[in-house]
Amino acid sequence: MAEHGLTNDEITKAITFMASPSRQYLQICGREDGQAILPTDAGLRMLGAIQLHRVDEAKAQSAAQKSERERRQDVRQRWYPIIIALLMLVIAYLAYRLSVTSHIATPP
Repeated sequence: MAEHGLTNDEITKAITFMASPSRQYLQICGREDGQAILPTDAGLRMLGAIQLHRVDEAKAQSAAQKSERERRQDVRQRWYPIIIALLMLVIAYLAYRLSVTSHIATPP
């Protein structure tokens, strides 16, 4: 469990906490090769509740991300026509200036 940053003492405390008589989420069973830790019905219900909670959190996060993407898209869609109109105005002005200077520069 070193990759999760847990020490053996922390793991032992967690197992003791989960297997305590007041919670009974885990059941410690004796086996020929040692002991096995199995979830009880209450433990499985708790795991199911945790899983549902995580799914709900993921859905909420996904909805928030979708809302943020839609908001950004709306902002872009408001600014694009303005930018295009300004560019067209600059191009029209440059074309006008070019046509005026070309008429002045031509000899009679």
